[in-house]
Amino acid sequence: MIRHLAAAALAATALVLPVAAQAAPPAYVAAPVPLAAAPAPASYASLTLTVRAEGVAGRVAPVTLTCGPAGGTHPSPAAACAALAKTNGSAFRLPPRQGVLCTADYRPVIATVTGRWGKRTIADKRTFGNACTLSVAAGVVFASR
Repeated sequence: MIRHLAAAALAATALVLPVAAQAAPPAYVAAPVPLAAAPAPASYASLTLTVRAEGVAGRVAPVTLTCGPAGGTHPSPAAACAALAKTNGSAFRLPPRQGVLCTADYRPVIATVTGRWGKRTIADKRTFGNACTLSVAAGVVFASR
């Protein structure tokens, strides 16, 4: 019986309110505002990669790599950008490739990375015992054409 009385009281108050008051939301309820579309980001990486044999004079052909969107003269820009994204642009901090055996011959190569990754300037150079050890250490980033 108490339930019936409570239901009747609620029904009676709903009928007492003016129709305009029932339709309009309270003034303190904020209506959803659509967010403005974020502008497309500019390229977040622009790098120049070079590999040259130590002690060998000659012209070195640099490779360019841009990320966001992936492009440049790099043979696999999307894969290189994905690998660099895992290390925040540090080409020489990639996990080494597994299952690759290199010979012990010493023919040093110098790998350099210059440019920018986001707002950070990159200028890194490393010497590897041979091209194979470079391939193991920085694989897809320094992929040959």
